[in-house]
Amino acid sequence: MSDQRRLDEQRRPDTFRLAGFPVQASPTILLLFLLISFTTATGLLPATAPGASSSAYWVGGIIASALLLASLLVHELAHAIVARRHGVPVESISFWLFGGLARFKSPASAPRSEWRIAVAGPATNLVLGALGVGIGFALSAAGAPGVVVAVAGYFASINLLLGAFNLLPAAPLDGGRILRALLWRRHGDRSRATVTAAKAGQLVGATLVGVGIAQLLFSSAIGGIWTSFIGFFIFGSARAEAQETTTRDALAGLRVRDVLPVGDPLPAAPAWHTIGAFLEAYRRAGDTRTVLPLQGFDGSPAGLVSLAQLAAVPADQRDTVRLAAIAAPLDQIAVTDPDEELVDLLARLRRPSARNLAAARLAGHALVLRDGFVVGVVTPADFARAMQLAKLSEPPARPPSAGIDPRSSRDASTTPWHATS
Repeated sequence: MSDQRRLDEQRRPDTFRLAGFPVQASPTILLLFLLISFTTATGLLPATAPGASSSAYWVGGIIASALLLASLLVHELAHAIVARRHGVPVESISFWLFGGLARFKSPASAPRSEWRIAVAGPATNLVLGALGVGIGFALSAAGAPGVVVAVAGYFASINLLLGAFNLLPAAPLDGGRILRALLWRRHGDRSRATVTAAKAGQLVGATLVGVGIAQLLFSSAIGGIWTSFIGFFIFGSARAEAQETTTRDALAGLRVRDVLPVGDPLPAAPAWHTIGAFLEAYRRAGDTRTVLPLQGFDGSPAGLVSLAQLAAVPADQRDTVRLAAIAAPLDQIAVTDPDEELVDLLARLRRPSARNLAAARLAGHALVLRDGFVVGVVTPADFARAMQLAKLSEPPARPPSAGIDPRSSRDASTTPWHATS
């Protein structure tokens, strides 16, 4: 399904490319920029460099905010560059309200590579922090304006904070990746290490939420809200990572064809039929599908439609509105083939892309094609059933064999690396 993956990638516009990596920025990064500019211009700089003009503080705040974003970018670039040197393909670098994320198309092949990729980001921030300390002392000794020295101090402190914070042993932070690499090397099981690091991440996230609430009640409202948001983000990301690892293990080795009904596929619905004509034929045939594929006059696939979409059309319009008018079009839905692995399809389904409203409502579904013709639809219920059957088939838990190669990886998911601001 390489063509479909390329189509999915084209739907995610790149802001620019740097060092050969696609870099994307969410609109929420502007909110982060404004927030940092405001807090430094109205709070930090006046407190550390009193006596300057309001305009000087605002210029300093804007520069400080730009330096923070630059630090996040350098952090993620460090991950990406080291990953490339270790043969790990980089999908993208993206930025949003809570920081940056380097996303890889496949995991590291060995614990040592994982460790080096993970430590690259925090180490870079710590080096930048030390450089900022030196620049601050030099500027102060040279008699530079207080605001300039304060901005240099902010640059140093924010990088030292980013480096130290990201070293916390909790997924999805870099320290969680380091912990996973160490556990992976010790136990020879990457999935087990991932779940342990994710549990640590949930603990750290919950702790940060508690700290944020305490800040909100007893000291700084803005600081408390920000800390709580970061805690919620870490907790949710860690829980999702643990769930994804469990899901991937359960679906390992299964292909799309394994969840399709046995026998000849049921026919696709004619896209040119009105809703009324379709419903009459649907009831007469005793069809039980809730999401159906559509086909054009020549038998080619034409999209997906659900009974919920049909029910949303007023009864007095069902004899005039055609299925094609309300369906999710082919270029806006996930398309697969019977030989694709379920874990790969699931990863594609979880990646957001530009969709119309009908396609957004069917985001968890995939149209299955063989030689250009429809052979079925994969639904969220199919994934759930496959996972349940896999759990029922699990053998009793056994300790890992001493002969397991610690470099092996059972997880081929897209791997994120975070730098949280």
